[in-house]
Amino acid sequence: MFSYLTSIFSKKFNIILVVLAILYIFLYFFRIESIPNIVFDEALYAFTSLNFSTHYMFDHNFSIYSGKEFCVYPLFLSLFFTLFGPSLFVGRLFSLILGLGSFFIFSFIIRRRHLSLKFQIIILSIFIFFNTNIVAFRLIRPESLLIFFACLCLYCFDRYCSNTFTKKHIIGLGFSLSGLMGTHLIGAYFGVLFGLVFLITLFQKKQYPLFAYFCIGFLPLSLFFTLNLITLFSARVLTQSLQSVQIMNKIFPSFSNFLYQFNTFFLENYVLGIKRLFIVIFECAILVVAIFFKRTRFSLTVASSALLLLIYGLFSLHNFLRPYFVLFPIVSIVLFADFIPKFSQRFYNIFLLCIILLFSNHMAGNAYIFYKNWSNIPFKQLKNDILSLDIAPSDLHGEKLFWFLAPKLSWQQPIHSQVPYFITRDQSSPLSGLTHSSGVYSKTTRLSSSFNHLPFKLIYSKNYYPYGIISIYKNQNIQHDTN
Repeated sequence: MFSYLTSIFSKKFNIILVVLAILYIFLYFFRIESIPNIVFDEALYAFTSLNFSTHYMFDHNFSIYSGKEFCVYPLFLSLFFTLFGPSLFVGRLFSLILGLGSFFIFSFIIRRRHLSLKFQIIILSIFIFFNTNIVAFRLIRPESLLIFFACLCLYCFDRYCSNTFTKKHIIGLGFSLSGLMGTHLIGAYFGVLFGLVFLITLFQKKQYPLFAYFCIGFLPLSLFFTLNLITLFSARVLTQSLQSVQIMNKIFPSFSNFLYQFNTFFLENYVLGIKRLFIVIFECAILVVAIFFKRTRFSLTVASSALLLLIYGLFSLHNFLRPYFVLFPIVSIVLFADFIPKFSQRFYNIFLLCIILLFSNHMAGNAYIFYKNWSNIPFKQLKNDILSLDIAPSDLHGEKLFWFLAPKLSWQQPIHSQVPYFITRDQSSPLSGLTHSSGVYSKTTRLSSSFNHLPFKLIYSKNYYPYGIISIYKNQNIQHDTN
């Protein structure tokens, strides 16, 4: 009888999982090229990926910070570009696919939490509508891969802690942990303590064969990451980067950094701020409760690693922006799910209220992002308008933001006399972040005065929301190729 009920429950769960996956695809694919607008560093990561797929190296002069050091994301994106070509759509589609994979892995984690079908559906739905996920899986940035590796890491570690693991779970744990640490700085912060605790546990239990399996998974990406750092050091690229004040601020904590984070991103910024204070309180409270009350190997390791990331990050990272928060919703909701079977009968209404408030807060943030970006012009329309001017893609250069109009490694951003066509936008139209909040505006460079000293003529100018007035200048001293 029990096996029959389990079978029915499993079938219902699988059907619901497919329905939620379809909901995810619809929600994240909807207007994928216009919501949100192109973020400045999307072109930077795409350029690094194209550079690796072409020259098998991450170093370039296009930009300073663009996945050169934490190269695992550009590595995987370059494979996708090799198959489908570099474009804004392909890059964002890659993030969407990573999100779908993360959703299925996350469903495996939640399925192991011994929850009722109702609670499983609610938590899986919350994952889809996480404010951080809505953005991460719509942008060409490493957070999409970071979340994927985090979900895989949590799943494999959960199997180990519950003693239901096989060697493939230990290999997967090593692979996902090295991926976390090689994808993003916050992944490295999170992974250091996490990895140390796991290795100490292995040796305490004298599980030496498992260490070998862990190394099989851990070494490929970690060796690739290390060799890339050595290459950057030999080219003096990383040495010069480490000397910058911005990099040093990411290494050494200070109280002034913390005050800056609090004032800028909690008091002034809607997406991460005081208007969504419940999410901050919920996530931090769950981490603390997991350490002092739950006290399992899984909860202690995961919560401690997340708290270390939060505390050290707030004091060391000068701009603790939205991307740095992506791991906390995943970790907190998994730990929260662990509490439900134990306390749901006594505190059912409290748990339900917390989940409703959490879902409502994330939905409010998502609605605000979509509201602010609803009038964004589709990138395809912008591209069609520009290329209809009989400008060969090889001749177009300009602001890095518009790199996706003609993706190529020869793109020139500084204006000079050898550029056939140059595209720019007016400084009076600053391109903001996702919600036009203070402190997250992308700076522009007013270049119109530079054209007075070069043989350029304005041939096109039009206002495209939210990019502002976009202008194209033609070099009159160069014969242009329109083929």
